[in-house]
Amino acid sequence: MIQLSKDELLNILKNSKNLAFFLGAGISYNSGLPLAKEFKMKIAKNFLEILKKYKINIEIIIKNFEIFENCPFELFFDLLSNIFNINDLLEIFGDYYEPNTNHLLVAKLAKLGYTTHIITTNFDLLIEKALKYESIDYTVIYNEYDLRDFKKLENLLLNVDSRVMIFKIHGCASNIDSIKIALSKVASKNMSLAVKNAIRYLYKHSPADVILVMGYSFSDIYDIIPAFKSLRRDIIKSNKKLIVIDYNGSILDDNSKRNLISKINGFIFPVDSDKINKYGIKYNDLIKLVWFTYINEPIPEDKIQKTDRWNKILCKWFESKIKPDEECISKILLFFGQLFHYLSESKLAYRIYKQVYKYSKDKLMKN
Repeated sequence: MIQLSKDELLNILKNSKNLAFFLGAGISYNSGLPLAKEFKMKIAKNFLEILKKYKINIEIIIKNFEIFENCPFELFFDLLSNIFNINDLLEIFGDYYEPNTNHLLVAKLAKLGYTTHIITTNFDLLIEKALKYESIDYTVIYNEYDLRDFKKLENLLLNVDSRVMIFKIHGCASNIDSIKIALSKVASKNMSLAVKNAIRYLYKHSPADVILVMGYSFSDIYDIIPAFKSLRRDIIKSNKKLIVIDYNGSILDDNSKRNLISKINGFIFPVDSDKINKYGIKYNDLIKLVWFTYINEPIPEDKIQKTDRWNKILCKWFESKIKPDEECISKILLFFGQLFHYLSESKLAYRIYKQVYKYSKDKLMKN
């Protein structure tokens, strides 16, 4: 059975000699960072407000707004960067936040020798900060050039004697260009060799017998999911168990995600949010379970860190980069049109492109 019970999970953890981690954006939420969906929808809604003020007909966009909710984060921001300068916007992921219990758990396990390898889709610097608090030396690999050639990656890491390896497969906030390159690779819809090689290295060379997936929803249909599929033989051969912590059962309820995980020696452990009681264990209780399985010291109280830092940076970006003028209106319409086009909504894209043309033509004739 792909769904684990609490006792089955506990048994796997107790018998594990080394844990690797695959970490997504969800682990940083309690530190005050936005979730990917929250971030992109805030931008899209702000754009709509600007179009409304200019009395632009946005009925097509509003009627199909749910399309943006399911749009891959990387595609959204790659298209945004093609039209607007987003360097200042990506500062949202900078060194402004403090690690929460998720990051501290990983760092404590690393200090005890249970964790040596981490893969993350996160741009932020919270894993690194948590490791620094525990005085653990680590190496971060985020450069596309270092990751895209597997033999070169193996040779590079032969000469590294850090206790912990961190693969930041979508780039790092310490290097904005690395994020933009990763966004572009994902948006191209071609499987990234960098992503594939990081996952391949984890399964081939890490001493982990269990890979714990936290804060990640398996929604990267253009790069991470294809990478797992292409590496299925290597994954099965490694005999490593993949355990996915499933927030509110969203993965368990998705047939395609559930089938993928079952084919790569994976198991799902669903947990409840504070407002839902479906699976009988809250996410915070699960973190405590993992913590006390390995760590013989009190767990810090985990509260959502109240900060409006990311909202302030977003507002500042809109004020400085998004001038509500005629050129900006055309760019916003173009952005929505390109999103519909890339999401295979060609008819909707065509109607928005016509709007861009009509709007530009009308303004030209007035001038």
